[in-house]
Amino acid sequence: AVSLHVGGAGGVLGSKLRVLDSAGKPIASHFLGGTEGRGGQGPSLARFALEPGTYKAIVNILDRRSHRGAMRADTIDVPRFGSGLALSSLALGRLQDDPQEAHRTVGSGSEENRRLIPEPVSNFQQSDSILLAYEVYNVDQDGRAKPDLDVRYELFYITDAGPRQAGKPILLHHLSSKSLAYSLDLRAWPAGTFRWKVLVSDNRSGHQAEGEVDFDVTTPPS
Repeated sequence: AVSLHVGGAGGVLGSKLRVLDSAGKPIASHFLGGTEGRGGQGPSLARFALEPGTYKAIVNILDRRSHRGAMRADTIDVPRFGSGLALSSLALGRLQDDPQEAHRTVGSGSEENRRLIPEPVSNFQQSDSILLAYEVYNVDQDGRAKPDLDVRYELFYITDAGPRQAGKPILLHHLSSKSLAYSLDLRAWPAGTFRWKVLVSDNRSGHQAEGEVDFDVTTPPS
């Protein structure tokens, strides 16, 4: 699924999302009206079923107040989920919770219905609480109702000399959901670029899947 979050004090008249294949041929499009995602309904969403491969997603947005437009293009890699344990793209954004509530709920292995605010770039301030969310595919449930997953999170500080581990690995055991998430409070973090690595192990099949995402932490303006 491709998700689009549209916000701003002025609101939007509408936005259009197009998906192109590796040859530049349009294969899907979706128009999001200005009323979608308003009134606490959560972010505007557009979903497409895509075959494994590499695609380009192009978003055009028209601002309601200024009547000026903006465009953003991103590359989407769709992995082959047919066999073996696999992870979706790692979605990283700010928590929509009240800041005090977010600080009380740092951590946790499952999604817990906490709302993720996607960002155009993974650039956060030291006052933010952020959430990493993703799906696990092809879990071996062995005829049972729930999965049995172990997760290892590792964080690295990116330096000129290469990545340097930041703190101890975070280990979570026997998670029973395919929709996983973990939150971090950035209040005590230094400014810089970080890498978040994820390793998921299926305790029934012994298979593993991994992924990683980079993000920046900046000092709030004074």
